[in-house]
Order: sequence, then structure tokens, then C-alpha cells
Amino acid sequence: MSSLDDFIRWLARKTANSYPNNYVEEKDYIQEGHLKLAEIQGNGYAKRNSNAYAIVSVARAMRKMA
Repeated sequence: MSSLDDFIRWLARKTANSYPNNYVEEKDYIQEGHLKLAEIQGNGYAKRNSNAYAIVSVARAMRKMA
């Protein structure tokens, strides 16, 4: 388990608790986070700090989903 996986789970729990009236569950946020992470890795983004870029991208994707 990587630190990005831990971050995705933590952020999913926090987002699900922040938007309790939404029809999206915690597992849906986790799935969205993993999909975004796979998209980033698949496109081979050559960012100087790839972990920071991934964290921001995952957070944006979950926020849009909320």
C-alpha cells in the first residue's frame, strides 16, 4: 500500500463526511481517486514532483465529483 493509496482513502472519507446529502458513497470517491491516479500514470506526465501533482489532481477530481 502506497502513501497515495492512504491519501485517497483519507480524502474519500473526509469528502463523504463533508457532503452527506450527496448520493455518492466513500467507495465511489475512492474509485474516482484511483481512476485519476491511473490516468496520470498512464499518460506519463513528466512532472518534477509527480506525487504532489497526483495529490492535487486526485483532490480536484473528488471535489468535482462531490
